[in-house]
Amino acid sequence: MDKDGVKFAVLCMQVSRQANLRKLALDGPCNFCVEPPASTVDLNTWREVAGTWQLDEIRRAGLWVWTTAKSKFLGVQNAENDRLHGRMVNYWISLLLHEPPDLRLPWVLTGHFEAGKPVVSSLAKLIGVFRQQTAVPNQLTPESLENVATIAGNVDVAEQERIVAGRLERGFAAFVSGMQSNTIDDSILSFVRALEAVLHPNTKKQFCARAARILRSSTLSECDLATVLADLYDVRSGLTHAEAIDTVFAGVTREDAVRRGRELRTLSYLLAARVYRKLFASQELIRFFSHEQSEFWGKVVSGRKPAPFVILIEPKEWEIVPGRSGKSVGDG
Repeated sequence: MDKDGVKFAVLCMQVSRQANLRKLALDGPCNFCVEPPASTVDLNTWREVAGTWQLDEIRRAGLWVWTTAKSKFLGVQNAENDRLHGRMVNYWISLLLHEPPDLRLPWVLTGHFEAGKPVVSSLAKLIGVFRQQTAVPNQLTPESLENVATIAGNVDVAEQERIVAGRLERGFAAFVSGMQSNTIDDSILSFVRALEAVLHPNTKKQFCARAARILRSSTLSECDLATVLADLYDVRSGLTHAEAIDTVFAGVTREDAVRRGRELRTLSYLLAARVYRKLFASQELIRFFSHEQSEFWGKVVSGRKPAPFVILIEPKEWEIVPGRSGKSVGDG
C-alpha cells in the first residue's frame, strides 16, 4: 500500500469467519487493499470524543480494508476525506451483497500517513447489520474480497457519474435497509422492494413471470420457481398491510409460521443480493436498469428478448433443516 503523500480511508470490523488474509492488494479503480495496521493506530486523541469502549472496538477489529488517494492537503480534513469515506461505505455495502458471515462493529476511519504510520482525522461507526440467511455462512477469502472490490469499484464509479438513479437507486437503498432490519417482516418487505425495483412489476403475475425468467435451479423447474415466487409475493402483500406473522401463514402453528417466515426472509435476501451483484458487475446493466424497463421485461417473458442475466438458487439454501432453527436476533 502506498503511504507516501496520500490520504486514506479504512473500513475495519470484526468478522465471525475469515481465512488468513494478511496483506492483499485488490484489483480495481479504487486501490482497495487488505492490510492489518503495521503498528497500533494511535486513537488516544479520540478518547474523550468516542470513549474507551468504542476505541477498543476498533482496536479489536480483525479485518482492515484500505483505500488511498494522493493529496496536497494531508493534514486538512476536507472533501477528499469525505470522498474516501464514501468509497469505503460503498465497499461495505458491496460486502453485504456477497452473503458474508456475521459482520460486527464496522467503523470507517480517514486520515493520512506520517512516516508510514496512520494519523486519524475522522472516525464514524456504521449502522450495524444482521445476517439474513439461515445456512452456516462461508468464510471471507481473498477471492470473495476481490469480488467485493470489483462491485464496490463499479458502484463508486456509478455514483460519481450519477448513473444510479430512479427505481434502481431506491431499490439499492431498500436492500441496505433490509440488511439493517432484525425482524422478519421488515426484511422481507425491503428485499422484495429491491427486487421490484429491477423487475418493475405491476401485478403478482408479472413479478412471478419476470423473476422466474432470470432464475435457474438444478432441482426446481421454472413452474416450481414461479410457485415459490408466488408464495413470497403473497407474504409480502400480507406484511405490507401490517398483518401478523400468524395471519400471513394461516392454518399452521406459530412455530411453523415463524420458521416459514425465516425461510422466505433468506430467500428474498439471496435473490436480491444476487440480482444486485449481477447488475453492479456491469456499468452497462447499471445504466440500463436506472431507467424504466417494463416493456423490456414483457419481451423477456414472451421470449422475444433473452434474460439480461441468470442467477442460481437452490431450495437447500433457504429451507431450514429440521433441528436447525436458523434463528436471528429479533425473530419471533
